[in-house]
Amino acid sequence: MEMPLVGQGQEKGSGRSCRVGLFDSGVGGLSVWRALTLLMPGLGTLYVADQAWCPYGGRPAADIQRRSLDIARFLLGQGAGVLVVACNTATTQAIAFLRQELAVPVVGIEPATKPAALQTRTGRIAVLATSGTLSSAHYQRTLGRFAPHCQVGEVVVPELVPLIESGVWEGEALESVLGEKLDALVQEGVDQLILGCTHYPFLAPWIVSRTRGVLQVLDPSPAVASRVKHICTEQCSGSLESPLPAHHEFWSTRDNGTLRLILSRWGVDACIRDLELA
Repeated sequence: MEMPLVGQGQEKGSGRSCRVGLFDSGVGGLSVWRALTLLMPGLGTLYVADQAWCPYGGRPAADIQRRSLDIARFLLGQGAGVLVVACNTATTQAIAFLRQELAVPVVGIEPATKPAALQTRTGRIAVLATSGTLSSAHYQRTLGRFAPHCQVGEVVVPELVPLIESGVWEGEALESVLGEKLDALVQEGVDQLILGCTHYPFLAPWIVSRTRGVLQVLDPSPAVASRVKHICTEQCSGSLESPLPAHHEFWSTRDNGTLRLILSRWGVDACIRDLELA
């Protein structure tokens, strides 16, 4: 899998906190949070679900940059020493800007193009993503670098993020907006489906079942978690393991019902607070 994007930070041994701050336009970034906390169960985290601005796809890049910086500064003010942009659109539109403005490591996420290209048996792969991600220069460069020999289908379904934000991850509503598109991919011989939005891993079990395993679903979250662990090991002070339960804090800029639902399903006793940003 291609290396998740990371910004330049301070040198090893700088005494930086290893608490990790993550943000997304909503609950999607919890897929990254989950992978990270499974890999590093002693790690403390801070998470912002910017549901007041959800979805980011379709917003001007300058707006996403400003919003991302506001959230990043809030997370750093709460004690984060590493920042994860747990949103594909914000990664493509704002990560370079955040690298310039912040003096901490900044890790982003991107579609798993490289493993899809390596693993395909048919030479046909597809990317399920937002229009903002698919139109970005970074995505196009990654595609040209890792998958020039593949036929690549691009699937945009604007209804997906609102459905996931409302807690719909299977059933008739999902079938009505995605079912025919999945059938078309299977008929075209696609065997690798890249999830190009952090919301979409919540749909992975349904997609695999719906296509009877024909489509291998690729989620980049574990690779992001591995990168964050490497950064924490190399650059942060303090132990990564703790005998005490890890402390996690969550904020939402609007309704936190689905956020609370997901965390409760995972057995996370979370305190979710409201966050107002200018």
